[in-house]
Amino acid sequence: MKRMFIALVVLVLATTTLSAQITPGGLAITGLVGGMVNNGVGIGYGLSENLKVNGVIGFSSISNDNGGNFGFGASGQYYLNTTENVSTFVGAEFGLDFVSFGGGTSDTYVNVGAFLGAEYWFSPKFSWAGTVGFGLSSGTNVFIGTNMSSGLTWWFSL
Repeated sequence: MKRMFIALVVLVLATTTLSAQITPGGLAITGLVGGMVNNGVGIGYGLSENLKVNGVIGFSSISNDNGGNFGFGASGQYYLNTTENVSTFVGAEFGLDFVSFGGGTSDTYVNVGAFLGAEYWFSPKFSWAGTVGFGLSSGTNVFIGTNMSSGLTWWFSL
């Protein structure tokens, strides 16, 4: 039974011809791991066939000192190229992180950054993307560094 299921999945993916582009006016829901706002859930909106804006809200905990962070942000993505199931893009992001540390201390960070990424389309409505970014976080301390993220996205029409 398991082999039959795998064979069916491979057959569907191999015979699907995709139009991997953003639908203007389309809405997307994304689950994210990593990135500027850590783990989160986002909503995207297609402005045109190659431009998307996103909003994200995220939360993570710091187990070694009973702290955590809550953050939210916005980003824009410009799609450069699409070949069958793969799209490449560049983007910019802005966010706020509210961080609490063990012992009752906390801080707020303003984040700005740029990223590039690729998105694999399993179907015209479902994709998986990964990004690599460079950014600046400014709060009590200033951090300059890189980040990576990955996420699954489901597109639907209004």
